[in-house]
Amino acid sequence: MSGSITISPILDLRSGKQYDFAVSILGKSDQTPFPKIKSKHLLQLQFDDVCNSSAFFKAPSLDDIKKIIDFSLFWSGNGNILIHCKAGTSRSPAAGMIAAMAIEKCDLALKIGGGRPYFRPNKKMLDLADMCFSELGGGLSLCDMEASIQRIDKPTDVKSITIQID
Repeated sequence: MSGSITISPILDLRSGKQYDFAVSILGKSDQTPFPKIKSKHLLQLQFDDVCNSSAFFKAPSLDDIKKIIDFSLFWSGNGNILIHCKAGTSRSPAAGMIAAMAIEKCDLALKIGGGRPYFRPNKKMLDLADMCFSELGGGLSLCDMEASIQRIDKPTDVKSITIQID
């Protein structure tokens, strides 16, 4: 494997940067269209940063998470992948952790989950991913992993983070 994973808010997307793979997650509540991303392979998912659907918000579904897992297996850690949502603090770190677990990189999942002090990976996404991985015989829980991450709650600007895959 020789690649990298970038977790980003929508406002920090680098114009003109080419990605091998990209996951774009936006919901109706984000009130913004999907950005144009230069990528050979693109997965666009539409759900909000919530844990339960309502008349106004759509929560992530099992099907959404399976799409992230399948796309991550296709990526397989080779090449660069961008994962973004609107704020870059909840859905995209969760999707990054799921992608890392899909390619069996637990250490990468931990680095992503603790990548920024303001990251709070979407709990519903992690719960659904744990269901998928347990069906595949996975022993580690993303929810347990996320809960073990030490965070320092200090104000900071929201910025992209890129992590190289070992």
